[in-house]
Amino acid sequence: MAWLEFISTAGLGGLIVIVLQSWLTNKSATRNRNFQEKKEAYIGFLSSVTEADITPSRETAIRSGHWISICELMGSNEVRGLLGQYLETNPIDGETHPDRPAVMKRLKDEMRKDLGVAL
Repeated sequence: MAWLEFISTAGLGGLIVIVLQSWLTNKSATRNRNFQEKKEAYIGFLSSVTEADITPSRETAIRSGHWISICELMGSNEVRGLLGQYLETNPIDGETHPDRPAVMKRLKDEMRKDLGVAL
């Protein structure tokens, strides 16, 4: 009878280890996927707004809007709020809005914080 209890306990323990290991692996993969998707969205946004600043056109504006939409889907609440502020600071008569540099700095800081790479 002792052998039966031992085998059944070892089997249950093995099952618990397998379930726990599977859960941890899944959690790690999900965390990595979220990081990669956010990183891609944030880099795409920053690249597109740089391009739009250097070469303003309908196409670069559309590309920036595309990346803003993705950032709104993937980003933290803070990033989404700052994206709203970014849009409120569009250039005025071809001149940089006075609040735009401060908004961009806060937005980049929040993006780094959201990615977990804040210094």
